[in-house]
Amino acid sequence: MGDRNGLPIVSIHRSPATLAATASATIVLAAARNVASTSALSPLEDVLLEGADYKVLVRSIGNGFTLLAVLVGDVNLGMAKLLMAHKAREIGELLEMLG
Repeated sequence: MGDRNGLPIVSIHRSPATLAATASATIVLAAARNVASTSALSPLEDVLLEGADYKVLVRSIGNGFTLLAVLVGDVNLGMAKLLMAHKAREIGELLEMLG
């Protein structure tokens, strides 16, 4: 999970790449929002980056926070997106309660 500045605030796997990945995910989400907005499309829900053996799913939690998942190997993308949407809602509600 990244804050509005793209800094990781929670991570299951900490590594030197975590900071770069979280910052990049925040930039990708902002760029995708701009594409949707300038194209007069409805607001986006998430952004998916796909490689040969991985998928990166980035979802806005609200108030500038992002949720990032790196999925490696053969993954059920539909289930991953549903789970991510559910967790993003839960985290968003908690962040709202904290003010």
